[in-house]
Amino acid sequence: MILLWVSKLAFPLLFVAVAVVVAGIILFVTQVIGLIPFSQKSRAKRGVTGRVLRFLLSVCVVLFGLLLLMLVMFVRTYEVFTREKPVARIHCVPVENQDYSMILRFAPLTERGEGAASVYRLKGNQWAVGGHILRWHPWLNVLGLDTGYRITRLEGRYLHAEDEPPEVRTVYDLGERRMQRFWEWLYRYHEDVPLVKAAYGSTVYTFPDKEKVFIVAVTSSGFAVTSKGGP
Repeated sequence: MILLWVSKLAFPLLFVAVAVVVAGIILFVTQVIGLIPFSQKSRAKRGVTGRVLRFLLSVCVVLFGLLLLMLVMFVRTYEVFTREKPVARIHCVPVENQDYSMILRFAPLTERGEGAASVYRLKGNQWAVGGHILRWHPWLNVLGLDTGYRITRLEGRYLHAEDEPPEVRTVYDLGERRMQRFWEWLYRYHEDVPLVKAAYGSTVYTFPDKEKVFIVAVTSSGFAVTSKGGP
């Protein structure tokens, strides 16, 4: 329950934790300076008990801020590297009395909801979705920058390579042609781009099932697919 609350308020708590640490450090430095006896007269004016209490208070403030900061960073890191962002909804059913034939309904998912669906006929005994993945350095993910992606391909796939006839393949291009050169350049030269960790392709595939709806999601490392009951 506490971790869920921290996760929802991660960024405000991060700023609060930093502010508490800074305030504690300032208070700590002030108390340390206050302990230096510049004269016999000033030394006599200071109460030992008050100075010790203020010093301990400053230490407690710093420690509390550091603990809060560590908790927020732990929860934020766990959330980032276990999060799955849904990007497509798929319903795929095998065609009755036809081997290696499927009908697939593909609907993109965005923050505004489900987009317009398209229907495809595929050859094979598995369907596959693939595309590009752009990974940032982990600390950028923690700060809120999501993994970049683009779905570019939908195709039928055969479980065994020897079952796939080379002359009958069903591959559909879902990518935008105007972005292809950008991704090609990124694949070749991503090591020279600041803040970019890697750029590569990712594909997920599974068997059709008329009783299930499949959700394709993007994670911190690539695409993933999960299923739930009911079309």
